[in-house]
Amino acid sequence: MPSPLKNLTVSDIMAYTANIFWMEPCFKNDISVNYSITIVPPLMSGMDGVNDVRKLYRTFLSTDTSIELFNLLPFRELHVSVAPVNSFATGLGQSLDFRTKVSGTALK
Repeated sequence: MPSPLKNLTVSDIMAYTANIFWMEPCFKNDISVNYSITIVPPLMSGMDGVNDVRKLYRTFLSTDTSIELFNLLPFRELHVSVAPVNSFATGLGQSLDFRTKVSGTALK
């Protein structure tokens, strides 16, 4: 199992894009490590108004230690989780929440 992911951060947050960065685990315990990246909106009320649910936006694997998110919507909260994955197991990941900026176009 890879050691825990380190220093998950978000930068360059705009209305439609954001950049996510992290550091490799100290011990990969395998030749190659991928990163499982999940992007969802924050907890929101379920259809019945009682249960909290997350509707999945995207989940994918990457070998890079950064990713540019694009085609986001303005002024929306997002929850991003990243976890190291090797051929044996998934390591301890990190999560963060952020909000995209308001679009620069004026409302009429």
